Amino acid sequence: MNEIEKQARELLVNRRRAILQLFEKNSSAERELFEAPRSPDWADRALAEKDTTVLHNVSEGERIELNEIEASLRRIEAGTYGDCEQCGSRIGRQRLRAIPEARRCISCTEALARP
Repeated sequence: MNEIEKQARELLVNRRRAILQLFEKNSSAERELFEAPRSPDWADRALAEKDTTVLHNVSEGERIELNEIEASLRRIEAGTYGDCEQCGSRIGRQRLRAIPEARRCISCTEALARP
């Protein structure tokens, strides 16, 4: 494992740990909202429903990020980390340092972003 892979692995593992802690915290908060007695006040009900929606959206974002992190860790273990999944060329070191879960080189990423 080279230095970039070691650094990326450490960053990814730490981020995964933080996401899992946040996910557990959000899950607990969501359970509390569902288990709380329902208020007859429509404003309180609306606020509780909004809170539940926000927590669900955050959780979905966390799941997506967690999937990206897991995929990156698998690429490190497989020895394919740093290879563009689209063209097969190497992803630049600076890009991997900035975005350790990057799947594509900058050229392929830009090409996908063009209409």
